Amino acid sequence: MVSGSKHTVTHAQRAISNSVSSWVGHHLSIASVGLLTFGWTAYGVSIGFTREWFLISNMAGTLVTFLILLLVQQARNRHTLAIQAKVDQLIYSSEAANHWIGAERHAPETVEEMRVRHHSAR
Repeated sequence: MVSGSKHTVTHAQRAISNSVSSWVGHHLSIASVGLLTFGWTAYGVSIGFTREWFLISNMAGTLVTFLILLLVQQARNRHTLAIQAKVDQLIYSSEAANHWIGAERHAPETVEEMRVRHHSAR
């Protein structure tokens, strides 16, 4: 794959992800899901809750839940990286010790040792 087309795909994926995440987080999405659930249940009552109705319900619920989980995780990862870059810049521009930059990449035990050393030095 050519890097230019990869950048375009990544940009399109990010735009779709942002749009869907924004819509899912909107207060009207709760009302939409409620109406959809009511309508789907009414349809199930009218056809006698067939086996196919349960199969489609379970499949759709699982797929939607999985896709929303992936979208939320992607948005969370992006936000975490942005916040971490901002914190690193604040550390770099302040009088704080620069060894804290990138601390999130260390093992938890190493970060705890850094924190203990920092507090014992005070």
